[in-house]
Amino acid sequence: MPLRHRLAKILPFALVGAACGLVDSGPYFRYAAATNDCGPADGPAVSIYLASWRFQELKPPAPYIRLIVWQPRERLAGRSWSLAAGEAVALRVQSQETDERATSGSVVVDALDDHGGIHGSAELWFSGGSHLTLSYDAAWILSPMLCG
Repeated sequence: MPLRHRLAKILPFALVGAACGLVDSGPYFRYAAATNDCGPADGPAVSIYLASWRFQELKPPAPYIRLIVWQPRERLAGRSWSLAAGEAVALRVQSQETDERATSGSVVVDALDDHGGIHGSAELWFSGGSHLTLSYDAAWILSPMLCG
């Protein structure tokens, strides 16, 4: 079979695979859950956990990504929260003892659903130039939280 025919057969699959890697988180961090949290001044916040496998309880086994937005859940929809401006924080947890804070980026919340879920994306940069582009559909996990 001529080379051009072989390329014509595999090129569409290669392009789709490359595009998927740029658009979402790929095979890593595809499961998400969110819950209430406390902000730095004991105000309301929301934490979104992203892991590479399903988890039932918050703080999944490492590695995982934790996005924290310093706002109550009801104020999140339709907004972008800047890490550089101190509106949010992102942590890449490598082990239960080791995490790395993103140096810049943003957390976007596109929508809240009727079941409490949070849907959005994040663009994160870490020291050394490491970069993650993530999308998430986080189920809401009710967790008692007393701040203050």
